[in-house]
Amino acid sequence: MLPEAEKLLVALADAIRPTVTADTALVGIWTGGAWVAERLHPMLKIALPLGTLAVNFHRDDYSRIGLHR
Repeated sequence: MLPEAEKLLVALADAIRPTVTADTALVGIWTGGAWVAERLHPMLKIALPLGTLAVNFHRDDYSRIGLHR
């Protein structure tokens, strides 16, 4: 049985919330972490804009595998 994503998301927000300050920024990495960051951002009421980062061209194996595996 897989864990429920919504419950895990709420637990993650609860764990992070005590450390959030006015200077906190949130960045999600495409593809796996961006949706998590998009959900956490409003839950944590972070004032700074949400950032996302695509690491496709920053991989150390890009020269071997190209764009697709």
